[in-house]
Amino acid sequence: MKAFDPHTAQLVFYADPGHAWLAVPLNALEDLEIAEDISQYSYQSKSGDVVYLEEDMDAGTFIQAFKKKYGFAPNWIETYNHNSHVRKLERYERGITTL
Repeated sequence: MKAFDPHTAQLVFYADPGHAWLAVPLNALEDLEIAEDISQYSYQSKSGDVVYLEEDMDAGTFIQAFKKKYGFAPNWIETYNHNSHVRKLERYERGITTL
């Protein structure tokens, strides 16, 4: 997996009529030491290398930790779909790491 670079990372905020999720590489969560703090209300990609942080709490946890470590807010683009693909993914399981 490519190393997470906070200066060039372009994250995506996926939204549908009911909810939204910020897609973040798992290694970014590990780098910020918050992988264990993410709830099971977030989702993960099939490969496990991307975590879709739910908007109500987990995305805020990430943004706060990112700002604290790097001194600036992460960049993201927003995308809206009537039925987001995120809802079809597996729930995030704490402590999962990729090899």
